Amino acid sequence: MTTFVYSAMICPKCRLLFGSICIISCGHSGQDTDFYPHYWGFNPLPHFVHRCPGCGFVAYKDEFEEPVQKISGLQTLGLPKDPNDSGINRYSDAAAYYAEKGADKLLVANCYLRAGWCARIEGRKEEEQVMLTKAAQWFTEALEEGSVDVRQRAVIAYLIGELHRRCGRFDEALEFFERAKRESPKEWLSSVIERQAGLARAHDSSNTQF
Repeated sequence: MTTFVYSAMICPKCRLLFGSICIISCGHSGQDTDFYPHYWGFNPLPHFVHRCPGCGFVAYKDEFEEPVQKISGLQTLGLPKDPNDSGINRYSDAAAYYAEKGADKLLVANCYLRAGWCARIEGRKEEEQVMLTKAAQWFTEALEEGSVDVRQRAVIAYLIGELHRRCGRFDEALEFFERAKRESPKEWLSSVIERQAGLARAHDSSNTQF
């Protein structure tokens, strides 16, 4: 189950002191084949990034400052609140921030991937595909520039293929599934690659699970 607290944080942009939900623990059982976890209970996904209610800045918690003087959870309730808007917007805005900052391409890609997952939760298929497409582009750039650890190259190549498949780009999907196979994937991944490649050859873009 998901547990959380309200924490006080300071926006690095406008210096506003505000309160936001911070996830303490969560669990899941099962995943979609693009690694979206099926959380138990309250879905924590939109709350791993935080948005300042003053200027709208959004990022992961480590981009924000903590107040020097400790503020209790009860006191936090009296502060301006993170608006807790759509996870699609939160993660896509975070991705844009990290891209502008020149952060690791994998970080940007993962933000767009999570934006796509949030769109799936909300049943917004077109927005999901837009976000998954952006995620695939950034994962591809990271793979091409050699910034992906050799132990993760098969997984990332597979994931790019799976994102293309889900967006109906079946030729591109098959290209990256083949690339993943050349990276000597572990046995569990090899079987998943074969299954998802079969779906791509059948022009099947449906949501699937491990």
